Amino acid sequence: MTAAIAPETLGQAWDRLRARRPRVHCITNTVVQGFTANVLLAAGAIPSMTTDPDEIGDFVDRADALLVNLGTLDAERRRAIGIALDHAEARGMPVVLDPVFIDTAAPRRDFARALLARRIAVIRGNEAEIAALGPVSGSVLAVTAAVDRILGPTGDIRIANGHAYGALVTGMGCALSALTAAMLAAEPDPVLAAVAAFAGFGIAQERAAALSRGPGGFAANLLDALHALDADALARETKLA
Repeated sequence: MTAAIAPETLGQAWDRLRARRPRVHCITNTVVQGFTANVLLAAGAIPSMTTDPDEIGDFVDRADALLVNLGTLDAERRRAIGIALDHAEARGMPVVLDPVFIDTAAPRRDFARALLARRIAVIRGNEAEIAALGPVSGSVLAVTAAVDRILGPTGDIRIANGHAYGALVTGMGCALSALTAAMLAAEPDPVLAAVAAFAGFGIAQERAAALSRGPGGFAANLLDALHALDADALARETKLA
């Protein structure tokens, strides 16, 4: 399946994202909201972040994609997630689920498994989180690891872009999930959308690391690298393994 994804196709997906400037509503971890918003802005998307159950439906109705991140799974977010998914499903909006730490706490694992009955386009998590979900049907699995994997209905695509500094900055995976949601608003094929988001994010990490002396500078340089990313970079630097 790897051969079926041409690097120039990934660049075209990024061009469509920039042209559309999709709005992504993010229910996400309180620790990473600012960084996630900045990643979306640097990539060309528009973030919104409210989790107030009284207003979240209005915000989702104005969005082009929804991120459901379980990082801070308090009572308000549990209620807000249900409302947001109802509105997203009513509008046929793409949804990304990030099942943060479901391998650590049984209540959030059970909550995440219940969400599998909803219409989820992409599930993005690390290997332990994806394994804790159990059987998944109808969603593309985007697995973050030393070599990332996108598992779609017809095969397994591996992406070898990225840098070790990414593990030293909190919220990198959460931001990648939001970026994947933004890409889904521009590219309806969830496999291609996930590959484009992962490849672009990984290339930006590599470019940022080349200019950085450590993780602090890397985080700032990553935003610059995402902002400067173009179709030529995707064509030349994507590493499909």
